[in-house]
Amino acid sequence: MDFRLDPETTTYFREKGLIGDIDIISVAGASKAIAQTKESFPEIQIDLSVELHGIETLYVMHHSDCGAYGGKAATESPEQEKEMHLADMRIAKEKILQKHSSLNIVFLYAILDDKGKVILIEEVF
Repeated sequence: MDFRLDPETTTYFREKGLIGDIDIISVAGASKAIAQTKESFPEIQIDLSVELHGIETLYVMHHSDCGAYGGKAATESPEQEKEMHLADMRIAKEKILQKHSSLNIVFLYAILDDKGKVILIEEVF
């Protein structure tokens, strides 16, 4: 949930051939709620997407300077900030796969520059 990620995320999904065939759920913190609560809003939305649309692949995107994580000021370095996100991504992946074991999950991390512009979207696992 961050306007700064568009249009780059749209371009990313267009290049993957997914525009027009993708459910987009935009939630602040992405995996944070999944990792830190028993049953979160994102999990309910994922369940519905699996049930109603039979999704086979789930893309979960985090980004640097995320307000839900306290922004870039919450950590001492960009590497530490990214690792904080990766830790929640790992927990979220495990929880999602417990319910949907056949789901292919792709985690993405977008790096924003000091002006809030996306400079890189990378697949982290």
